[in-house]
Amino acid sequence: MNLEEICLSVKLAKKLKELNVSQESILYWLCNLCSDKWYLSMGGGFNKHYHNESLSAFTSEELNTYLPFSIEIDGKDHFLTCHMGTVKGRKSTWIGYHWHDEDVGLDIIKVDFDASKEVDAKAKMLIYLIDQGVVNINGKT
Repeated sequence: MNLEEICLSVKLAKKLKELNVSQESILYWLCNLCSDKWYLSMGGGFNKHYHNESLSAFTSEELNTYLPFSIEIDGKDHFLTCHMGTVKGRKSTWIGYHWHDEDVGLDIIKVDFDASKEVDAKAKMLIYLIDQGVVNINGKT
């Protein structure tokens, strides 16, 4: 397994940075000043003479620290989950959604956080929750 497989994509890393998510992680995406190509680095290593941007390349476990276990909707606790499944005819995709267990039946609310990697599905879920004002990141409501 290479590092790109466990880190979120550059596109989602940019979006999380725009939403003021703290840029503290084990790995970072660095953009080379000369080539504009992104590569992974441990512990940052940002140098303004060589790089024009640095983004946290969060892992799935690191994103778990930002995602709540459950959220309240209409007075009911909805639990967040992310698992392997099938969406829109695609096989083996990661799906993130929130649901409410009404004793035996499941009340699935949202199923549009699909991604090819678990970490990207969790990032999409976090972005959605921040945008909806459900999760507060660094003072953002």
